[in-house]
This record gives sequence, C-alpha cells and structure tokens, in this order.
Amino acid sequence: MNRSRFSPPSLTKPLKPDEFRQALEEVGVSARSSDAPQADVTSSAAIVAKAAAIGATRPPPRRIRADSIERLPAQAAEKLRQLRARDQDAGALLQHWSGQKSEVMQRKQRAELRLRELTDPEVAARTGSTPVIRTRLTPDQDGRIVADFDHPSVRQAVAERDAAQREFGEIDSRIAAIHSKRWGSGLRRLKDWLVSLPPRNVEAHDSAVNVPKKTTIEAARERIAALKADIREAQSAPFPRAVVRAQLHAEVRALAARGAPNLLPSIEAGQPLAWPMLQVRGEITAVSGDGLPARGFTQHAIADTLAIFCWLHRDAILSALNAEIDALADDENALTDQQRASKITALRAQLLDAERIEEALIEKTEAEGVLILRRNDADPRAVLNLSSALPAPR
Repeated sequence: MNRSRFSPPSLTKPLKPDEFRQALEEVGVSARSSDAPQADVTSSAAIVAKAAAIGATRPPPRRIRADSIERLPAQAAEKLRQLRARDQDAGALLQHWSGQKSEVMQRKQRAELRLRELTDPEVAARTGSTPVIRTRLTPDQDGRIVADFDHPSVRQAVAERDAAQREFGEIDSRIAAIHSKRWGSGLRRLKDWLVSLPPRNVEAHDSAVNVPKKTTIEAARERIAALKADIREAQSAPFPRAVVRAQLHAEVRALAARGAPNLLPSIEAGQPLAWPMLQVRGEITAVSGDGLPARGFTQHAIADTLAIFCWLHRDAILSALNAEIDALADDENALTDQQRASKITALRAQLLDAERIEEALIEKTEAEGVLILRRNDADPRAVLNLSSALPAPR
C-alpha cells in the first residue's frame, strides 16, 4: 500500500509549522500562514474547559437560608403558620381596599372637575366645555356670570362628588379597622428574633402555664406594664454612697499620685525641679496655596495642672466630695452592680411568666371566637411557648 507523502508515518507525532507548510505545498495547497493550526474552540472539550474556567472565577452561589419555622417544635410551628396566614389575609384585604380607595378617589376627582367645568367659565374655557349659567343678562355684583346650581347636570355632579366622599370615608374606616387588628410589627419582631437565634433546633417550654382564677387580659397587661416599669426603675437606680465615694476617692488619689513632682534629681544631682508633664496632641487644618485643604498634627508637653492641683489639695478635695455625696446620695433606692443585675434578672423572669399568662388568656379567648390583638412588644417565647432559656428579644 502506497502511503501519501502528506500522511505522517505516525499519527501521534505532531508536525512542526515548517513541516506542515512543506507538506501542504507538496500536495498543491497553499497555506495562508506559517502559524500552527488554531485549536477548535467549538469542540466539546473546549466548551467544557471554558465553562469550568468561568465558573472558577465566579463567587459561590448564595446559600438560601432555611425558614426559621423548620427549627420550631411542632405546636409552635403550627401556631406561627396561623399567625402568618392571618397577617397575609389582612395584607390581601388592605391591598383590595387600597385599590378601591384609588378608584373612588378618581371618581371624586372626575366629579369635582365636571362640577368646575359646569360652574366656572374659566375652567370650561380651558377644557373646551360649556358652563351652565343662569342668564347672560344678569351678572352678579362683581360682573361675573352666575352659574345655575339648580341645573340637573350640576346637581348630578354634586351628588357624585358627595357619594364618592362618603365612600372614601367608609373605605378609610375599613382600612383603619384592618390595621387595628393586624399584628404586623409584632410578627416582624418575632421573625427577626427567630433569625437571630443560633442555628439549632428550638426547645419548647416544658412547664404548664398556671393562670390565676378570674384573671383577665387587661389585668395581665397591667401586670406586664408594672413589671416593665420596675425593670426601668432598677436600671436607672442610683449607686450607694459608699460605692460612689470609693470610686471618686480612687480617681482623686490616682491624679494626686500622678501630680507628685519627682524631687530625687534635684536632691541627688542638683537638677531643676521636674514637674509632671502631660502630652497634648492637636490637629491643624489649613488651606494650601492651590486652595486644597491641608491637615497636620502637633504634639507638645504641658504641665499636668489637674494632677498637680490634686496632689497639692488632695485632702480638701476629698472632704468636699464627701460632703457633696452625702447631700445627693439616695441609699434607700440605691443598688450595687450585683444587686442591680440580680433584681433585673428576677424581674425579667416574672415578666416572662406574666406574658405567658397573657398569651394563655388570648388563646382561650380566640378559641371562643373572639380575636385579640397581641402587643407588638410581646415576648416571642411567650407567644410560641418556647423555652425560657432562649435569649430575650432586644
């Protein structure tokens, strides 16, 4: 079998550019360039490689966060679904009545425009309509043509305007009623709280809620308000005079120690008195010749006057501070840091128990067919009956 001079002896050995050109010339084909043949970018391998290269440069896809309801106990998850559905129903109603309100507003505006066209010659002239006038021979005292308000067209326009106004007010009342029964911001607060929890399953409250007899929702809410007031009072309670005195004395003594001059260099080497110095840093802002702002910093040392003053008059300052503390202190209502933290912790536990009682009363009332609007600041742990060990909402 004769082998063509163009066919290489081995298909695994690629031709060099010169060899490839020479082989083409021997068979009567002229090459347009001496460059090696270009790779086939349409091949499957090339397409896959290009897609892989593009994917490597792109950021990884964002992970879709799972719905927080999936981490809740079954009973809490079902209750949250009901609250969401109720909120979505209210949202749909609001959207419906908002659309109706827009249509009524347009009808009112059309009726008002028609009324002006019928009674105001200037408006009629601008819109190309014909006004309704009583007579052209009896102008009013200002020389204007008086409109005929008893004309049927005018009475119809007035009736349409007044009807639209009444319907507009009725729709506003419906929208306000829906808003008053919608737990929108409270539900968003609950959602934000769930998202802020650590990514693990949420435990349910393991104890039964004991509702005192004859307790009403109003009484439970009064109790909640009183406990919140007690928490705010504990947070803002003053400190005992002993704590304040110890803190201020420590500050003055530290300043006095810093302000004491070092006399040893003078005594031992006859050097000048070295007063305590304070490093001061300042910022300089100026405008350069080309109008651009220029900024810089300066640093220098000055005598530490306050520290020297406290060193010189330490006892007098401490005595004066003691007198002021005794005059202003309120030890009867004062709390130390430990007492404050302990009291606030106990009050917050009582508050959560009170909110659980409120939620139990709301559930009982809703089971009887009466819808009760929850407080927007209701504790999600109470609403969904979740563990008290979970962090409180902010």
